Amino acid sequence: MEIGSLAEWITGIAEVAAVVVALFLPSYQARKARKVSQQRIMNLVRSLLNDLLSKVKATPDMDIAASDEYSDFQKLVSILAVTDADLVNIDILRQIEGLLTDSDRGDTTEQLVVKVENLMNNYLSK
Repeated sequence: MEIGSLAEWITGIAEVAAVVVALFLPSYQARKARKVSQQRIMNLVRSLLNDLLSKVKATPDMDIAASDEYSDFQKLVSILAVTDADLVNIDILRQIEGLLTDSDRGDTTEQLVVKVENLMNNYLSK
């Protein structure tokens, strides 16, 4: 039995490499696109919450649920829950939403801001 020429061996190795690349490249690209999407969502959540928290700090007695920033955050959470639930941790976003609207919270503005920032950091670290 002949081993074959060097050219045949190189051709065979190149074919195996091409098959491996063809099998794994789509999953690699999908994972990369997913990370980019997650980062965009996290940046949007961070921006909305930072805007809301800065407004809460500036106006401690404001009605959070009536603010435009809260409305934008609530819309984003609802959209993400329906469309991209696998990209985000909806539970943490819902907890933040609940903290912001709980009128019987009894927390000071500073305590509320700390709780929301802690949950936000948990969400953003995932």
